[in-house]
Order: sequence, then C-alpha cells, then structure tokens
Amino acid sequence: MTAHDLETETSRAVIDRPYNNTKETAMYPYSEILRALGRIEGELIQIRKLSERVSALEQAQSWLKGEWAILTAAVLYMFRGISGK
Repeated sequence: MTAHDLETETSRAVIDRPYNNTKETAMYPYSEILRALGRIEGELIQIRKLSERVSALEQAQSWLKGEWAILTAAVLYMFRGISGK
C-alpha cells in the first residue's frame, strides 16, 4: 500500500463517518474542503436545472388549462343540444 493509497483511504474514512475526529480532520483538511466544494457544485447544478423544471411545469399547466377549456366547451355544447330537444 503506497502513501497515496493510505491518504485516499483515510480521507474516505473521514468522509464516511457520521462524526469527525478533530485530529483526522486536521490531518486531511483538503479532503474536507474538496468534499464541501463538491456539495456546493452539486447544489449549483440543481439550481440551474430548477429553471428548466419550472418551465416544463408551466408548459404542462398551460396545456391542462387548454384541455379543461375544450372539455368544458364540449360538455356545454352537449347540454345545449339536449335541452334544445
């Protein structure tokens, strides 16, 4: 096992633990910084995708409003024909 493998293994152990021993965190601060940056980057990607999802929902909502208007018009037209007889 090389020194690089040991460092990677230890930094993974720090990330996977629910608690952090301050000695280990102090030994590998770069892994904590990289983990935090990864989380921030993931959140930024999700924020960028949010506008696309909102647009898709707004488009679906407009289609539904149009479909309800057509359905309402069809039902009113049918009732008009029934009451006319």
